Amino acid sequence: MIYTLTGAMGSGKSTVGRLLAARHGWAFVDLDLLIAETAGKSIPEIFRECGENGFRDAETRALEDAVTAYEGGTMILSLGGGTLLREENRFIVRTVSHCIYLRATAATLAARLREQADGRPLLQGEGSLETKIARILADRSAIYEAAATRIVDTDGKTPAQVADEVEKLLYL
Repeated sequence: MIYTLTGAMGSGKSTVGRLLAARHGWAFVDLDLLIAETAGKSIPEIFRECGENGFRDAETRALEDAVTAYEGGTMILSLGGGTLLREENRFIVRTVSHCIYLRATAATLAARLREQADGRPLLQGEGSLETKIARILADRSAIYEAAATRIVDTDGKTPAQVADEVEKLLYL
């Protein structure tokens, strides 16, 4: 079984995914790390050199590679915040996985990302961090909700508490 974790940057996909995998001995794949490893470049470098469309192309290839390499058992696949923007990626996720949306408010995400904002290409430019994140959520929340088989709210919760809630949804 493949479980995908989706949500905005800072929602806890990678942290919770690693925690779940470690608790149960499951495979874990962080799609953003897979993209960076395959390209031999950081995500910001890929954005600078290839633009967002080039990055999204690499993201689709990495998603295809991750699900193709799946050999059974349980795998937690942490998606990038924008992975589900492409219909072909939503189709792949719906076809091969149970998708869990880790939902958080713009205020929560801004607090979590405040120290990392400089390394996040979509958080650059004018305006407050919370305003930028609110715009991203306005564009993506409906996509996340439509793709998800389950939703876990993460505001005010530790990664361990979120992982506990995800486990309950998975009937563990």
